[in-house]
Amino acid sequence: MDRNLNDLANPKLVVVTVHLASFDKKSLREAERIIMNAPLLVTNGKIKVPIPLPRNFRYWCLLKSPHVNKKAREHMTAVCYKRLIIIQTNIDLDFIFVPLSLPAGVDMKIT
Repeated sequence: MDRNLNDLANPKLVVVTVHLASFDKKSLREAERIIMNAPLLVTNGKIKVPIPLPRNFRYWCLLKSPHVNKKAREHMTAVCYKRLIIIQTNIDLDFIFVPLSLPAGVDMKIT
């Protein structure tokens, strides 16, 4: 019986990592702000500052005219920005992340 009371008094903290990725830096910062200010996390958890991860660069070279003007090319770049947020909490993940609405274009993976 004493063991159960101790478990209730000292709930175990679960470490959750949230990976955010986006092609737009502004929407990624907005998603960070939404997660950092989530009401259940502010009161019942410890949140580490968003950790910036290395960016992914993808480059393309498109030919404007494939026949005569071989040297006329257009170069394009896509940059993927990523962040990592580490959360220690004792609340179920469904209650934390379901009511949050992130900006369009932000990919969130929870592990």
